[in-house]
Amino acid sequence: MDEKPGIIFIHFNEIEAMQLLERYFPAKAEVQVHFSTHETLKPQTKNLSAVVISLERLPSHGKQCAMYYRSSAARRKIPLIFAGGKSEKVDAYRELFSDAFFCNFEGLCELLSDVNRNYSLH
Repeated sequence: MDEKPGIIFIHFNEIEAMQLLERYFPAKAEVQVHFSTHETLKPQTKNLSAVVISLERLPSHGKQCAMYYRSSAARRKIPLIFAGGKSEKVDAYRELFSDAFFCNFEGLCELLSDVNRNYSLH
């Protein structure tokens, strides 16, 4: 039996995060949403295949979370995907996180499928 791919989705605003989740994420994925800037992210998804970070609002929150994922060898294996955002922020983050993937929200499902197919964390 195939397990659902686990995804962590980071977006600053809870209501917007849930709207983006409904609209752009694959139904067959298990998605944990993280929106707090005050609480440490504690992954609860099984079969984690990617961390999706929205750059639509408060991109500095996304940067902080991405740096957490790149700060240890074990977490560095998890693919980072930045979605949305203004071009100047996206360009700066491309330089800072050169191993990450970037897309708009409309292309997220396809990119998640590619990442899930091509990057095994197990």
